[in-house]
Amino acid sequence: MTFFARAITPPGRPRRFDTRFFCVPADAVVHKIAIADGELSDLEWHSIAQARTLELPNITRVVLEDLGERIAAGALQKSDVPVPFYHRRSGNFHRDLITHDSILD
Repeated sequence: MTFFARAITPPGRPRRFDTRFFCVPADAVVHKIAIADGELSDLEWHSIAQARTLELPNITRVVLEDLGERIAAGALQKSDVPVPFYHRRSGNFHRDLITHDSILD
């Protein structure tokens, strides 16, 4: 499982999240969730190309593009690749890169 992005919902939203995004190769998925817990009630698997056609929040689209670029670069399983961190600071949207060393701190 590879940690590949982080995003924090901007202040002022009705629901805020501090989300970490992970990815695994499809062949590593060995268990299917049989009972939904309310949060994961409608799971679907999509390729990145298919996901681009769906109605998704902007941040999800941005993170999918990051994932696609990382896969295309052959860097999905590399743990030393900086991780994009999306957040608002002083009213502006920021994309910072978290290095492997700072993740461990």
